[in-house]
Amino acid sequence: MIIEITPLDTLFFRNSKTFFKGEDTWGEGIFPPYPSVIYGALRTLYFANNMDTFEYANKEDDPTKNLKITNIILKNKHYLLFPMPLDCVVSKDSNDKKAIVLDLQDVNNMFFSNYPNLSKILVAKGKVENKKNLYLSDEYFKDYINGKKEIYYSELGIMDEPKIGIARSKETHVSAESALYRIDMKRLNDVSIVVEFEGLSIPKKGLLKLGGESKAAEYKVVENNLERFDVKIDRFFKVVLTTPAIFKKGWIPSFISEENFEYKSENIHLKLLAAVVGRPLIVGGFDMKKRRAKPLYKAVPAGSVYYFELLKGDVKDLIRKFHKKAISEIYQKQGFGISYLAKI
Repeated sequence: MIIEITPLDTLFFRNSKTFFKGEDTWGEGIFPPYPSVIYGALRTLYFANNMDTFEYANKEDDPTKNLKITNIILKNKHYLLFPMPLDCVVSKDSNDKKAIVLDLQDVNNMFFSNYPNLSKILVAKGKVENKKNLYLSDEYFKDYINGKKEIYYSELGIMDEPKIGIARSKETHVSAESALYRIDMKRLNDVSIVVEFEGLSIPKKGLLKLGGESKAAEYKVVENNLERFDVKIDRFFKVVLTTPAIFKKGWIPSFISEENFEYKSENIHLKLLAAVVGRPLIVGGFDMKKRRAKPLYKAVPAGSVYYFELLKGDVKDLIRKFHKKAISEIYQKQGFGISYLAKI
């Protein structure tokens, strides 16, 4: 099932920094939300429509236990939006919205590294920079995964609308001392969230609660399937993350050996050549069953890129493993680590 979620008000998705009464006054917001937020909203929606099953929540017979998010994509009025990969840079001397894909070159003893087995480096020509919060339309994302070196990016129509409030005493319902706060609300102008999932049955349209303060959003089922973006790759290829991924070894997936940066299975033999990885995100949350904070994990951000060489195997096996698949090792069912193959 594929649904499109459109907010009816400002939204607040808090990061994992502390926000204690009397100590912290500014609640930082993020966008887009982590996949776990969408996952939780879908489960809440199900139980709101099936209250007779709520007693089974977070138990062995939980009716939402088979829920699996298979894709999360932003959308504006006209097209889908994918996070711009981190191997795309913008010229400092240009005002157009053109991004350049960096070239992969041999290291050739240009520097010393604590990862000597990574044999390639990304090289930029001229004065360039990475810009945050840029996106590629589905048309230009398709160009990117098929190897084009120049593409055009889009910016989200999102406005910051800080909100000031004060907490009230639960006993007296009057303003509490040392409880003034401000939170970073976001207003999404013509931006919606498209979610593809399986294992859960919900009404074809309705309202759901999303983010902090349980703000209202409407959703509707979208009948057409999301394009898979067929890709033609050869011996050299890259894997691009479109949602954050949590790997047990940090920035590198566990299936890759840290000794020689290779991966071997019955059908595939790969070697990691290079990687473009952004600053880690801190992913947490609150466990409603245990009434306590969930463990914090460092996540590789969306847009991160891993370059590989296929030493043995068939491209069809690569597509089955990596293309539009979740490769996160933690919270995979929640939609973390959605990846696409791309041509170098």
